[in-house]
Amino acid sequence: MKEIMYSQSSVLIVSGLFVLMLLATEIGVRAGRRRQASATEAITQANAVLASMLGLLALLLAFTFSAALNRHVPEIVLFLMFATIVLTTATLGYASGIAGHRVTLAALVLLMLIALIVYLIIDLDRPRRGAIQVRHESMLSLQQTIATVPGHTAQPPDRAQQKPARDAQ
Repeated sequence: MKEIMYSQSSVLIVSGLFVLMLLATEIGVRAGRRRQASATEAITQANAVLASMLGLLALLLAFTFSAALNRHVPEIVLFLMFATIVLTTATLGYASGIAGHRVTLAALVLLMLIALIVYLIIDLDRPRRGAIQVRHESMLSLQQTIATVPGHTAQPPDRAQQKPARDAQ
């Protein structure tokens, strides 16, 4: 199956995600302001849910970042991460709306940091294009060093022809 996002620009994807995050936050604030009448219980519950969602988001970002460093991140994982981010920002807006204030500057900085981390994940997942490009000089140097070792062949010997070290003695 052809991936939808792999052919898109990383900046375009992250910009779209950031706009969705801001929109979800605003929708959350407006929904929270409607529930402001029973604020004491709702604030406590919203803050507990928000803390849990931020923890889940941190875990998901860390695993996805690790996967982007080691092998290709499946697109379904990226979609799950985006959905988690949008729902978390909506919950952040909801908690702010219940408390009766707008999202603070610190929360906006958090949204920008999340967007930057997503940009790094997407950029690392695409090693041949983007801002971070993987160079192959070290691998070529290692290959040349191995090739100059006396007695080393370019192809590994067949396992059936090898004798274990204890049998050779």
